[in-house]
Amino acid sequence: MTRTSEALEELPFQYLKCKHPLLLPVLMIEISVEDLEEQIDECFEKLRHIEKQTGFGTEGTNYASDYQALVRDLGKMSSTFLYKQSALRKNLLRLNFFRDKLHYMDMNLPDHCKEKLSKHSISLQRRIEWITSSIEHMLLYGGIQERIQSQQTVVSSLLLALISKLYTVCLVR
Repeated sequence: MTRTSEALEELPFQYLKCKHPLLLPVLMIEISVEDLEEQIDECFEKLRHIEKQTGFGTEGTNYASDYQALVRDLGKMSSTFLYKQSALRKNLLRLNFFRDKLHYMDMNLPDHCKEKLSKHSISLQRRIEWITSSIEHMLLYGGIQERIQSQQTVVSSLLLALISKLYTVCLVR
């Protein structure tokens, strides 16, 4: 069972604890963010593997011989990570929208509705803050984007050095 399906099964119980009309969309954002976190962790691990292959990075000693595969892997990872960052930013915008709606509801609902929702509104506000903070941290996690760019530069330099070496050997013959 995936995290998403587990979370969907928990929705009725979550709603019983916090009966607020904005809870469900916020929970859907939370589920999306959790899935993105797992995918970003995968990018992080793939990047560590590439750093090992190039010998440059947080833990690198082995040198790769298939630079074309490294270039392809780095390009794919860069594209994937940028897509994930975009999805995180969209979720931030959604959370800001629901934060504003929550504030609007707290200020403009009739008093009898405010009383029913006040405890739940505070809980939902805290949940939105937590998810927002999690997203902001994920956007910076491990310096992935900068490290991908660094590895792209490293692989380009290694390729140029190899081409130069081959050219020199060809000239000598």
